Amino acid sequence: MSVSVTGSIQLLANVIEARTSVTGAANEVGSRSIALSGGWSVSTGTAAGLADKVWSDTRVVLTTATDTIDLATVLTNAFGAVETFVRVRAVLAVAAPTNTTTLQIARPAANGALLFGAASGSLAAVGFGGIIVAWADPQAGIAIAAGTTDLISIINSAGASATYTIAVLGTSA
Repeated sequence: MSVSVTGSIQLLANVIEARTSVTGAANEVGSRSIALSGGWSVSTGTAAGLADKVWSDTRVVLTTATDTIDLATVLTNAFGAVETFVRVRAVLAVAAPTNTTTLQIARPAANGALLFGAASGSLAAVGFGGIIVAWADPQAGIAIAAGTTDLISIINSAGASATYTIAVLGTSA
């Protein structure tokens, strides 16, 4: 079976700050623009900068619960095939704008994927349409090994169930 993975991941921010009167210590008026952009053009393969595995899903995490995702053997893609990641190049998650609680992505203490430097490390909680880019290293990626470094957790705070959509891009070798 031939598999082709192509596309792009883009981050673009353009923010304008304007001051019409002088207040506080800043003795300026006018405006300034802040532009930030980055991206990865995805092509098929297993070498640095390439991906041949994609998995995505929209999931619900119950209140005060944890959704643990195993990147090594139990994820089924949109075509019904089991995805087994050997390297992960990007993990992206978007919280539903209708959520009333916050979500956080974390490395479990046991068998956690090395998304963060320390076991139980995490990114700050986001909610209400927030975006989590947990890992985006298209060149090296992170190694995934079944039973040792293959889990990520999505943790829901208290109050209600929360929905999120997640996408993982990586390689089979």
